[in-house]
Amino acid sequence: MKLFTRLVLGLVLLAALMPAGVASARPQQQPLPVSCEAFASSESSLYIPGSIAISGQAPSGAETCVIMPSLADWNGGLVIFAHGYVFAYPPDKAVTIPWDQIILKDPDTGEITGTIPQLILGMKFAFATTSYSKNGLAVVEGVKGVLELVRVFKTTLATQLHVRIPPPEIPVFLVGASEGGLVTTLALEGYPKIFSGGLAACGPVGDFRKQVDYWGDLRVVYDHYFPSNQLGNNAMAIPAETMAGWGSLADPSLWGPVLSWNYGLISADLTNNTGLNTQRLLAATGAPVDPLNPLTIYGTILGILEYNVMATNEAVQELGGNPYSNLDTVYTTYPPDPTLNSGVQRISADKDALKAIRKKYQTKGLLKRPLVLLHTTGDPIVPFWHTALYSQKVIQNGTTQYLNVIPITRYGHCMFKPEEELLAFQTMLMMASMQAGSAKQAQ
Repeated sequence: MKLFTRLVLGLVLLAALMPAGVASARPQQQPLPVSCEAFASSESSLYIPGSIAISGQAPSGAETCVIMPSLADWNGGLVIFAHGYVFAYPPDKAVTIPWDQIILKDPDTGEITGTIPQLILGMKFAFATTSYSKNGLAVVEGVKGVLELVRVFKTTLATQLHVRIPPPEIPVFLVGASEGGLVTTLALEGYPKIFSGGLAACGPVGDFRKQVDYWGDLRVVYDHYFPSNQLGNNAMAIPAETMAGWGSLADPSLWGPVLSWNYGLISADLTNNTGLNTQRLLAATGAPVDPLNPLTIYGTILGILEYNVMATNEAVQELGGNPYSNLDTVYTTYPPDPTLNSGVQRISADKDALKAIRKKYQTKGLLKRPLVLLHTTGDPIVPFWHTALYSQKVIQNGTTQYLNVIPITRYGHCMFKPEEELLAFQTMLMMASMQAGSAKQAQ
């Protein structure tokens, strides 16, 4: 039976596609995997019966992991996971696969319901992922990394499993989140002969320069309303002491003095100033919060500031200059503030950085393979407006038959339920199956 036919039949019963740990009505907590091999070890709680896990190093130096179901069960397809942004701080931080990003977790309950490799192998696919060759802004390296991983997978099949794939080539599907969503989209646009379809979740796929400006705008407007923030005097040049004093927003036990200080500034404004400065900041930048959960105010502002503090210097280095400009930006806020536009810091972008963005980071919307965009409507880090901007590009190129947008009404960055991720993946497979069927009929 042909692969795509099996995929269509497999979509009929959802429960049959999900491994036991994922389909369970009472999901079990699981530790993070410590290595690629954990998935093939019967002593690990992450064990996938019958699987084969092979870790390695690609020619670029990136870590790789290939996990195969038993060859008798393998449906002949490969799913590659393109991971999201990993802070390149401290500078000597090891470049490794971010295993925490492959965990499937319910955003409402916080319960772990499984992992992406378990889900993928439960559907009889092979799974592979890569660390990329560097941390930080790694979109260019990510596209090269997933292409490299296809070659690594084929070499692994031939040399270690003694399996040779006759023509036609095996179907390869890309799944990426956040920065990995942009990697997925760029790779799918650029290499339709290699990739059969893609799922891009919560990625800056609409306009990368607007994404840079969104983060930069929040920082300079924040500086205007909270000038004692200890973040430094230039929004695009972060002092070493600011980075060292930040810590990690995700874990309150790791908050540094700079992060804690800024939390206190926002809290004081909400308490003593009826939130006037905070309200104006959010209105001027369009940064979303959940109106039913006041704590999301902190999550939005501090979340974007964390990327400004921890990612800016490395991004400037990667792009060959400062990519942010607000020389012509006119900020509007409510209640109106006549001092904002005259008082906010004005910054000019470097031409080399803007050229790099145009050439290497901007999507075209010219699709030849199916792409599903999955995005929460209240994403404060990578806003939902990226889906509209990308859709406009696709419409202009006349390739709307290859695009499917799935909006999820929820606050948060990449905050999806496992069943929502599975639905998006199934949708992409169905679209790829239909394209393959149409191509066969046309022959």
